[in-house]
Amino acid sequence: EVAELLSYEPNAFLTKILRQKADHTPDKRAVVVTGTPAVEYKGKFGILALVKIAERVQFKTFEFAFEIEDAARAVPAKPTGKAAPGPGENFSRAERGAVIRESNLSVVAACSRGRYHASARKQCEDRFYFSVNTPTGWNAFAVADGAENARHSGKGAELASVAACKYFLHYFSNKNVCDFFEKKARTLEEWSGHFAANFYNDSYFLVNKYRNGLELDKLIYSVVYKTYMTIADEVAMKSKVSAEPAALSDYDSTLTLLAFKKFDFGYFLISFLMGDGCAALFDWNGSGRVMPLGTPDSAASEGTAACLTRPGEVTPEKVKNKTFFAFAKSFETLILATDGVTDPFFQTARDFSDEKKWLKFHEETLKKGANDIKGASGLFSRNASIEEKVASLAAWIDFDSPGHNDDRAMIIIR
Repeated sequence: EVAELLSYEPNAFLTKILRQKADHTPDKRAVVVTGTPAVEYKGKFGILALVKIAERVQFKTFEFAFEIEDAARAVPAKPTGKAAPGPGENFSRAERGAVIRESNLSVVAACSRGRYHASARKQCEDRFYFSVNTPTGWNAFAVADGAENARHSGKGAELASVAACKYFLHYFSNKNVCDFFEKKARTLEEWSGHFAANFYNDSYFLVNKYRNGLELDKLIYSVVYKTYMTIADEVAMKSKVSAEPAALSDYDSTLTLLAFKKFDFGYFLISFLMGDGCAALFDWNGSGRVMPLGTPDSAASEGTAACLTRPGEVTPEKVKNKTFFAFAKSFETLILATDGVTDPFFQTARDFSDEKKWLKFHEETLKKGANDIKGASGLFSRNASIEEKVASLAAWIDFDSPGHNDDRAMIIIR
């Protein structure tokens, strides 16, 4: 008797999908679970089942896999623009795209397994997720990098990227918060003007009166804390049903979160960087300049990246120090990326504050590189469809860089 079946559904949290007796094969030696695949591609996916053995009053836990042989029979995902790959030791890549209707911006995202994990037959441990076109106008994006030596780091990165976006949209769609932004519209506009005039020469901007007066740091801390607790709950569940207890460090992952909304005065952007990922805005307000949206931890602590799963990192003060607010009347490109993408081009702490290196990355590595890599020419083409842009990023993200074999995840908005 299959008492309860728990499935790690792609793009979702642990979901109960069956609580009933299942059919048996004629020889009664196998259980048959039927249903419609909820994925777009074929592959193997793990399932965790609590099975009641009829002869004994107890539950046992089994881990097994099923495979979708015909991807054409799978139900296509709804075109919401959301994306985060599912788990599984054979997972190697994913890509998604969407159009933000209000601003007519294209969003393309991809993650890919690096050569090291491919040769070792391990899964890609980097993940991405995004949600756009929400009723409140907020758009949320995240990339996460699972730590190399953590047993379930891929799952940790998946949970981090999904939960961060979902909790951000949950808190920022609250009626009180929406009313708060309406009441503070003039303050935001003043802050926007101050930002435009002083960003490149005001080193005290991040602690100015506008930030303290809006009290947004409390909201961001709630988002990060709830994301941390999502992973902690997963650890507790895993330990409860598994013979081998899990620890938070088994799910070590970085997190780069970016969200923005378009107001009358332009875009208001919020970013949070935990670990060695990065976020940056190019051609800010038509100036041709680059705006890094925060500082990767590797640049701040000489190569030692913090992980979201470390309790000591999730404190109000530390979250505040890793949160960045920005404004833009316009921009050409926004990017989020894990260190597998940036390491070949930003190899020291100083590099991340070098505007020339950022410009070179955007103009030569991304733009020119897209034309040089087979199948990637549509990435920056104005006439390319969203499907062509997604395919182009999927091709570009596998660029060859000797000595750099890490997994990669990236989101481009333009």
